[in-house]
Formats: sequence, structure tokens, C-alpha cells
Amino acid sequence: MSSAPVTLASPELEVALRATLGDVCGPAARLDAWTATSITRHGRRRVVHFELDAGFSGRSDPHRLDWVGKFYDEDVEARRVAGLLEGLARSDGWRRGAFVVPTLLGYYAPRHLVLMTYETGEELTPALARSGAVVLEAIARALAALHAVSPPAALPCITTPAVVLEQVRARVAAMCERVPEAGGVLRRAFARLEREPPVDPRAPVFLHGDFGPAQLLWRGDRVVIFDFDRATLGDPALDLGTVLTQFRRSTLRKPGRLGDFATLRATLIDAYARHAGREPGLADRVGWYERATLLRKIHSLLFDTTRHPEPAALERRRAEAERLLKEIAAAVGSSLG
Repeated sequence: MSSAPVTLASPELEVALRATLGDVCGPAARLDAWTATSITRHGRRRVVHFELDAGFSGRSDPHRLDWVGKFYDEDVEARRVAGLLEGLARSDGWRRGAFVVPTLLGYYAPRHLVLMTYETGEELTPALARSGAVVLEAIARALAALHAVSPPAALPCITTPAVVLEQVRARVAAMCERVPEAGGVLRRAFARLEREPPVDPRAPVFLHGDFGPAQLLWRGDRVVIFDFDRATLGDPALDLGTVLTQFRRSTLRKPGRLGDFATLRATLIDAYARHAGREPGLADRVGWYERATLLRKIHSLLFDTTRHPEPAALERRRAEAERLLKEIAAAVGSSLG
């Protein structure tokens, strides 16, 4: 995940690091040395791993601290995420140990820089492959606790099915132009989404908004959740549908790695319902968001050439897009071409 150290505006950042260190560890703490390493794998925001050597009175040896800094384009966006981290650290779910999130350390307004703890853990998918039922139970517990958090006032909008449809509509149109032989399948899949929009019987709840393995780590018996940039309000089925779509992709890429997908899906939804409270229609609503998310993922595979620009990687993405299109064709009872 890490790359070579990057050169940043060192004097200005050192001011931010020293000030935050004083706020976190007290005025007697001193910053002896620090390095900054880019850890952004994809996405438009720069994320940096800071390694600090801090000195404290009465101790001759330096104390190593690991922080993460995330740079945002606008102050309001950075403050919103910082506020979310503060609120999550006060939530019942965090206090009960249902999930782990990075701890907010400070905010440096001139650079829109949010500083937080560097969280470690195992990548989620290998852990799921090894200890499926245990990991699924922990994911369900974490997600139910996250959805029970009081909705923050700073969240900008509610992600309704209508919002999702508009996002998918534009992507389907672009894919029909890029892959005309799949146009019929794509249009049928989208028409099915339009005919069957889900109705959530509850008021909108707090959602992660991008709840997938790339935003999760496995630590002991708990899930570490990070990257709340797309946090929103809406139907809990959206987060479930997002993570299940990613698990489905994993099972298609490496059959057998995560076991039978239908069993995995049923296990996660059932575990979530036990923790969050059972309600009619949840599995059907999750299915709707899975289908919508799958269309968005295919669009990303076809159009995002910056994440992995190497020819071999682009060919793998194209092959996966074709594989997922065949899955959609089978679901709508049609064929490509």
C-alpha cells in the first residue's frame, strides 16, 4: 500500500504536526523527526502516512507515532469528515466495540488537512476467506451499529433510489455507446431498476456510502472502518448492497475463495437483521442496490483508466467487465450482441 516518501511543503506541515502533537500529547511533547509517505492507491484526495518521532520529558528514547493525513479540496468538506469522526468516537457502537474508526487528532485549516490515527489490520477479503462466518457476523454487527448512529446534521443529502437511478442512468447511456453489443442487456437491466424501486419503511439512517472491502480492515474480532467521504443518509440496504456486490466480484474472479455466494449473502443479511432488527423486504431492497451497484462497477471498469493504467491491468478490467455483463444478461434473460 505504501510507496516512497513524498516531498511536501515541509515547513508548513511541520507547524501543523507540532501543533497537533501538542494538542494530543500535551505542551511538553516535542517533535524530533518525521517522514511523510503517500498511501493513496486511487481516488482524487491525497492521503499521507506520517511517522513521527516524539520526545517527552523524563524519557530519553523517542516515541514513534503513526498518523494519517487526508487533504481535502474544500474546508466545508474537511470539517464535515472531521465532525463525523468525532461523532462516531462518541457513539454507542464505538463504545461497545462494535466497530473501530480512526481517531480524529486535529484539523489544519490552511491546507484542509484532517489528521487521524493510522489504523492497522488485515485486508478483509483474505480474513473472510479464512474465517467466513466469524467475519460476516462482525461486519453485520459493525454495520448495524453504524446505522444506529444519530444522523449528523452536516450530511449534505439523502441518497434515495431516485438519486441512485439518475447516477446509474448516465452511466448506462455511456456504456451503451462504449459497448453497443451490450446495449440491449444494459437497457433491460436499467428498466428493471426503474420498475422496482425499493421503499424503505424507516426514516433515512446514517450510511457509510461506500462500504466495501477497500474501506475495511480486520483486526482481531472487529472491523475497522475508514474513509467516510461519501457518508450520506438513506436505506441501510444501500451499504449492504455495496459490500455484497464487491464480495460477488471476488467470487467471480476467484471461484471458491469465499465459498458459495448465495450462502454468504443470506448469512450476512440474516446476521444484520439480528443485530439491527428484522423488517420485511430487506433482502429484496438489498438486491435492488446490488443490481444498481453492479452497473456502476461495470462502468468504472470500462471507463476508469487512471487507477491501473498498465496495459495488462486494463485488459483484466475489461475482461471483468465482460464477465459482469454476462451475469447481468443472465439475470434479465437476455444475451449479449
